[in-house]
Amino acid sequence: MPLNIKQIGWSFSAELGVATNVVTTSPGTLHGFLIETDGTNYVTVQCYNHASAATNPMTPSIVVPGTDRYGGVVGLGAAFLNGCVCVVSGTGAVVTVYYRLR
Repeated sequence: MPLNIKQIGWSFSAELGVATNVVTTSPGTLHGFLIETDGTNYVTVQCYNHASAATNPMTPSIVVPGTDRYGGVVGLGAAFLNGCVCVVSGTGAVVTVYYRLR
């Protein structure tokens, strides 16, 4: 039986919409994120090492074309000390962030 993300110690955010989203205010490691589009519009996601604002980027801007429907990145292993904030832009976008707290 394959392991699920909770069994190996990772947490995941609620589905994040278009906004500057605070994922956590604690230190940890960003594993990755799954991006869902509305089937038409491009979605852009960038995550930051900060407790409340989009400063100190820890990922580049990741863009998924709307017609791809899904995209994202896994296996990042990006440490954050101050918290994790992810900015999501693009009409109809939904993003789930996977991370582990220290």
